[in-house]
Amino acid sequence: MASRREREKLLRRRQIMDAAREVFAARGFGRATMEQIAERAEYKPATLYLYFKNKQELYTSLTMELMERISGRFTAWAGQAGLGPMEKLGQLPDLMCEIYDYDPTVLVALFRLQASQGLQHLAAETIAELNGHARRAMGCMAEVFADAMDRGLLRRHHPNAMADSAWAIFTGMVLWEESKRFFDGRKQYLKPTLKLAVDLLIAGAARK
Repeated sequence: MASRREREKLLRRRQIMDAAREVFAARGFGRATMEQIAERAEYKPATLYLYFKNKQELYTSLTMELMERISGRFTAWAGQAGLGPMEKLGQLPDLMCEIYDYDPTVLVALFRLQASQGLQHLAAETIAELNGHARRAMGCMAEVFADAMDRGLLRRHHPNAMADSAWAIFTGMVLWEESKRFFDGRKQYLKPTLKLAVDLLIAGAARK
């Protein structure tokens, strides 16, 4: 019975988070309310507060879930057997776009908070966990860049600097394309522009 109750709790929590993602995407964090999220999840508002203290905690849970996915996907990408480092780097734009497509609303908000140091209001343990996921993802990118350098495929640079550069391109492109959609919602240029920018980074570091 305990196992069944636990599964039911996990299911309700999942439904609430999925509903919150939809409401945040439609209305934005500032205008979204717990009542709207409860309505989308088809629960009473009181049920939401059994799982999340407030809207900020719910949003933080979505952010943590996204960071867990990012670190997991980068770990799997870097660990692919049978692929050389340049083949893996060739996959990098598609991997970044996959991460964006998974939850663009939360990703954009996360990048904005990082840029404005808005994460400082979070609990210290939450920040430490988010940073741990970020370090794993960045470490995976650095390992692939280092492998390419060790094989003489890229000119020698600090691999962490290369990983930082790739992530900065990703962050900047996402925020820039998001700002452009404010003026014209039809604009969807992230994927080709991101691929071009990452390709130029790698080509610029390649041995001639």
